[in-house]
Amino acid sequence: MKLTFRQEIPRWDEGLPLGNGALGALVWGRADTFRISLGRGDLWDLRRAESLSSPSFNYAEYVRLAKAGEAGKAAFDELFDAPYNLPYPTRIPAAALRVVRGGQIPAPSETSEFTLDTRRAEAEVRTPTGALRLFLGAGEKIGRMRAEGDFEISLLPPPYAGADAEYGEVNRHPLTSLGYPPCRIFGGAWGQGFEQRISDTEGYAAALAFAEREGRREYAFGVRPLNPGERGEDLAAELVGALETEYEEALAPHLLWWENYFSESGVCLPEEDGDLLRQHELNEYFLACCSRRGCPPMTLQGVWLADDGALPPWKGDYHLDLNLQYSYASAFLFNHLEQGECYTDFLLSLRDAARAHARGFFGADGYILPGVMDIAGRPMTGWGQYSLSPGNQPWNCLGLDERWRYTGEEGALRDAYEYLSGSGRALLSLLVPDKEGKLVFPVSTSPEFHDDTVRAFFRTQTNYDGAGLLYLFSRLADLSRLAAPEEEKEWRSVLDRLAPLSADETGFMLDKEERYSESHRHFSHLMGIYPYKIVPYRGEGAAAIDASIARLEQFGTGMWVGFSFCWAAALYALAKNGEGARYMLKIFRDCFVSPNGFHLNGDFRKRGVSSFHYRPFTLEANMLFSAALGEMLLQSEPGRLRVFPALPESWKKKVSFSNLRADGGLLVSAAMEEGRMQKLAVYSSRPSKIEAETPEGTLRATLSAGENRLI
Repeated sequence: MKLTFRQEIPRWDEGLPLGNGALGALVWGRADTFRISLGRGDLWDLRRAESLSSPSFNYAEYVRLAKAGEAGKAAFDELFDAPYNLPYPTRIPAAALRVVRGGQIPAPSETSEFTLDTRRAEAEVRTPTGALRLFLGAGEKIGRMRAEGDFEISLLPPPYAGADAEYGEVNRHPLTSLGYPPCRIFGGAWGQGFEQRISDTEGYAAALAFAEREGRREYAFGVRPLNPGERGEDLAAELVGALETEYEEALAPHLLWWENYFSESGVCLPEEDGDLLRQHELNEYFLACCSRRGCPPMTLQGVWLADDGALPPWKGDYHLDLNLQYSYASAFLFNHLEQGECYTDFLLSLRDAARAHARGFFGADGYILPGVMDIAGRPMTGWGQYSLSPGNQPWNCLGLDERWRYTGEEGALRDAYEYLSGSGRALLSLLVPDKEGKLVFPVSTSPEFHDDTVRAFFRTQTNYDGAGLLYLFSRLADLSRLAAPEEEKEWRSVLDRLAPLSADETGFMLDKEERYSESHRHFSHLMGIYPYKIVPYRGEGAAAIDASIARLEQFGTGMWVGFSFCWAAALYALAKNGEGARYMLKIFRDCFVSPNGFHLNGDFRKRGVSSFHYRPFTLEANMLFSAALGEMLLQSEPGRLRVFPALPESWKKKVSFSNLRADGGLLVSAAMEEGRMQKLAVYSSRPSKIEAETPEGTLRATLSAGENRLI
């Protein structure tokens, strides 16, 4: 598909996005002058607040101050919230390329055409006097550009030493607050570059090299963190060497990579919902731009970053109470194993950091990551009620569990069980008996109900924490049968001692004492429905799910943000309500998405669906949109498929999908036309017995390892 703008692109968060897992670029601006804003996902300022080393920075003090209520609030905020108010740790912007059209100033009637071809992952800018094409190499960590016509292209460092920026969406620091020294400029006949120090031991370089060809100029550009002893000139030499390969020759393997990526799965929807399919395809593109093997997973803004003189929204960090997990909710389902493993490999690589945080903050042995963290897995604080809650750790486990469930690979089983058991043992050591003798956390929250007030700590255990514990220990009991049979009895004993979810006639509650009673952006009380899926849609479970959704409807969407609508779509899909799921996705697409496809959190066009009118860019809702779409098409559990479980009536005319993954490492393809099943094909990597529920009845099959069968 193509995104084409025949007028200026006025903002960085509406720019044409390119990415290769390491480097990101946004193309935006006017006909006579435009920018290519550059970022890297691993470019961070990792300085930390001194108070994070305080002897009082621990879970015992956290619990004590939380239980003290208003009397402990000031001290709690100083320890567990205030450090986030410093400008660091933070992701930092890398550089920008400024492209100036030479010759005469364009007439008012002259326009540039900005085009992104997502299938090629290539952008093009056409002016009345020339054209510029660029891509970020799929197999490289650099960018390539080809200019025909009169363009002047220069490399710009971020304004770390410039004037303070103006900003107003969320609490964002100006780049000048980081206090960096002026960068060192270097260059020569090959091009130009700069080297920016972040600290005495850390820094990075950016460079732009060029080579003259017949009637055109070709460029290579890149950004690289510098290890001790490295200089910016090392990057420049790499770029000069890259230019020995001409643009079209370098483009060929890049196009092949993207062709293979888009062939991994597919979806077809009726033409009337082409906007939803278009959004899904953009989300698929964003996922691949931000997630490659050997690169860190996407932060709040992926490989892209603000280019307005300020730090990114929420410092571009890792939020582990929703954002990072939902950023990969669609990866395994849509058969993008490399992208999903970019996330799970990151979790595995941070086991030492998770162990250090569990021991240093909680006094526990095992794995607990901070709820808000830097790229090294260290706590950043900020609304400590959630950023330091142990209740987020089961959600981290879900990613490794899904890798095993969707691939069926033995290595994935070993990784999942090791990580889940390490997390389970750490969390178990924190649990205490409640009045009924059930094991609960000593204090409990539900992101982000009651914001950062003392009411954020509930009087009894929340369903957010309870669902996480029930999910984790039930999965440990199941996985241990395969990975460590001698430990199954232990995990089932723990599971029997956990508190059940709190529910009444209104559905699932926040905790035993408080119902969902106001419009709210988070549905953390419904984690048992989605994403944990420990409440099946049948019998009492179906009644509780229906009541919970009705409760959301009762209080409306006034305090929802973009991801709320995608989360609601997933809930409707699991309740087999395709019309409701489609409607939620439509609202998201129409009201919360920038022209380039980015999720901007607020109803920034003021169409009346939410009172949040701001526009901070984050990516998790994009991927949650696709995950919800996938749940409308295919749901699975061990030995059972539900094919087309939540179709809107209009989709029954013609809908299909290919190579979606299901529990047990299955690959499923299906098609429907005029309300009749036309195709159901299942591939199994190992011997499998399955039941497939379809709109026309239940089908059963036994598959051999490596068999692909039409059912």
